[in-house]
Amino acid sequence: MAWEASERIATVFVGIPHQGLVSTAWAMNLLRALGPYLAQVKLFTIQGHPIDVSRGSLAEQAIAGKADYVYFLDSDIYTTPDTLRRLISLNLPIVSALYYRRHALQVTDEMLQHLPDNIRKSLDAKRQLGMPVYTSAVWKDFAYRNEKGEEFRSFRPIFDGEFTAGELTEVDGIPMGCCLIRTDVFRKLPRPWFYWTLGRDRFMFKDDVSRDIQYRAGTFGCSEDLYFSILARKHGIPLVCDTSLLVGHESRTIVSAAGRFDVIES
Repeated sequence: MAWEASERIATVFVGIPHQGLVSTAWAMNLLRALGPYLAQVKLFTIQGHPIDVSRGSLAEQAIAGKADYVYFLDSDIYTTPDTLRRLISLNLPIVSALYYRRHALQVTDEMLQHLPDNIRKSLDAKRQLGMPVYTSAVWKDFAYRNEKGEEFRSFRPIFDGEFTAGELTEVDGIPMGCCLIRTDVFRKLPRPWFYWTLGRDRFMFKDDVSRDIQYRAGTFGCSEDLYFSILARKHGIPLVCDTSLLVGHESRTIVSAAGRFDVIES
């Protein structure tokens, strides 16, 4: 099988961080999704480590193995047999499929005040009706001032209606659950590539790229995927989400789009 993006067969390192247990449904999906690529991929899993350490270690192994790509696939993401082919065919340094967060968004007054009018009105109406709000796992960053006039940055989900479904969309923060990254990206970036700084004392990472990210009032830092996103953008590497490539996110259901559920296991 030849990749559309290359004259030769690309070598892909599939890295799966996990906590030791996966559902039967996910394991069967993995077999179906990667079955066509068994001659082209090397599959590695890692467990029992903090997520930032796991992702960094998987990237290091991919580089050592001289792979062309790292394909991060989380143990709760449901893909199809053509997901990997389509991601590679885009020939981009960093590209993710689109999936939705598995937990409903807790809509607060503080959150609403930083949103565009149309999004704010829609979310507030759903909140008043008690409707759950499921959002995409891609992120937009923004600057704001707190009540003391101090300026901070934060990230929020990109809501439905803020991107055109079916198109490539450049984003500010990209999730790692179904993300394809060229290994040469890691050679261009300083270490650590992934770093979980969320909740740490702001003064512990004085010169860190995530120092001015305020997740909520008084809580600084970010998750490892947002850290990687900030680092990549700082070095001029775009983050792209293919919104035509929708994959599922396992909870007790597969959340495959806002308001749509496919029950898998009880």
